[in-house]
Amino acid sequence: MWNRGHGEDRTKSACERCREDFHSACNGLVSYFNGIVPDYMHGVLLGVTKKMLGLMTSSSNSGEAYFVGKNIKKIDDMLMEMKPTDAITRLPRKLEEHYHNFKASEFQILLLFYLLPCMQDLLSKQYLDHLALFVEGVYLLLGDDISFNQLNRAELVLKLFYLQFKDLYGKNHMTLNLHNVGQHLCYYVRKLGPLWAWSCFPFEDMNGTILEQVHGTGNVCLQILWTLQVQKKLVVDSVFITNPIFKGFVDKMVKVGRHVKIKAVAANCKIAGSMTIFKPDNVLTEKLKTLFSVDTLGNLFKVLRIFKGDEIFISEQYTRMAKRISYIVSLDPETGVSMGAIQYFIYHGDTNSCVAVIKPIFSHNTKPLLHASVHHLIQINKTFNDRLLEVVKVQSINQKLLYISGNEKNICVSRLPKLFGM
Repeated sequence: MWNRGHGEDRTKSACERCREDFHSACNGLVSYFNGIVPDYMHGVLLGVTKKMLGLMTSSSNSGEAYFVGKNIKKIDDMLMEMKPTDAITRLPRKLEEHYHNFKASEFQILLLFYLLPCMQDLLSKQYLDHLALFVEGVYLLLGDDISFNQLNRAELVLKLFYLQFKDLYGKNHMTLNLHNVGQHLCYYVRKLGPLWAWSCFPFEDMNGTILEQVHGTGNVCLQILWTLQVQKKLVVDSVFITNPIFKGFVDKMVKVGRHVKIKAVAANCKIAGSMTIFKPDNVLTEKLKTLFSVDTLGNLFKVLRIFKGDEIFISEQYTRMAKRISYIVSLDPETGVSMGAIQYFIYHGDTNSCVAVIKPIFSHNTKPLLHASVHHLIQINKTFNDRLLEVVKVQSINQKLLYISGNEKNICVSRLPKLFGM
C-alpha cells in the first residue's frame, strides 16, 4: 500500500511520502463507505418501525408505559377505515392478524400517516412526542426536493429520537438500525439524495418483475432474457406500426398499470370514461360563464374522471372506487381555496376545455397541525360544506392529498412526500 514504485518523487522525504499515501488510502476508504448505505427499506421500515410496533403491541410488554396491545382492536378498526389514494398500492390490513406478514410499503404508510392519528388517545404524551420525531424526520428525508433547512431539521429530530429511545424503551432495545437512523441517515441523504433514490424498493420490484418472466423449470435464464428482449423489441418497433388498431393493441400490451379508455382530448386534460349531458343551476351557470369567458354556455357534459398529464383524477361521484379516496386535492392559491374535494368535472364542448366542481376543505380553526412536531398532517373540519361549491380550472389542481379519516376525532389530510407514488 505504501510503496510508490518507480514513479515516486525522490525530492520528498520518506515521512512525507508515507503521510501522503496514508491520506490517499483514507480518502479511498471514505469513498468506499460512502457507497455502502444503511438501507431505508430494511433498516428503517422493516427494522426500527417494525421493532417499535412490536414493542407497543406485544403482550410481554403489558406492564410498560408504551404498551397499547390492549387497544389493538380499536387501532385495527381505525386502520380499516383508512381509504388511501390510488397512488398507494396496498390497502390497510389489521395489525392483530397480519403484523408479522406486513410488507415494507405497509410499514411506510403506517409510520408516515396512520400511526400518529391512531395513537392520539392511546399513547402518553412523552411517547407520542417521541414517535412524532421519527415520523417527521423520515417524512422530510423522503421529499422530492429537500431544502437545507429541512435536512437540518430532519437531522435534529432524528438525533433527538435516537437519544431519547434508551430512556423510553430501554437500553436493550438499542439496535444497529436505530443507531443508523439517529446518526447516519441524514449524512447519506446529504451525499446521495433522498431515501427513495437509493433504497431497495426498486430492486425488490424488479425481482418481482423478473420472477414473472419464468413460466417453467427448464433454462430459467433464457426464459427471462427472451421475455425481456421481446418486451423491449415491442416498445421500440411499435412506433413504426401504421395500423392504429394494431398499434393500440401493442401499446396496451407493453403499458404498465391501469388501462383507462380516453373519450376525448380537451385543451387542458384528457376525458376518461363516460360523458353525460349536464344542465347547471343559475349560480353555477354564472360561474361557468366567467371561467369559460363566454356569454352563452352551449354544450356541457359531466365527467367523473380525467387525466391531467399522466395522472388520473377521480371525482367523488365516481362510486366504483369504494375502498380509496382520490378526490381530495390541493389547489393553486389564486383560486382562493387551498384544498377541496372534487365532486365532478364539466367539459365545455365549445371551448374544448374542462373545469372541476369542488367542495372547499378548511383546516381546523384552533389546531391545524395534528402534532406540533409534524408538519405534514393537517387537521381539517369534519364535514365539508355541501352548499358551498366552487368551480376551478383543471390546471389549478396541484396534486392529490391523502385523506386520513380512521380516527374521527382527528381527521387529517397530507401531501405524499414524493409525487410519483408510494
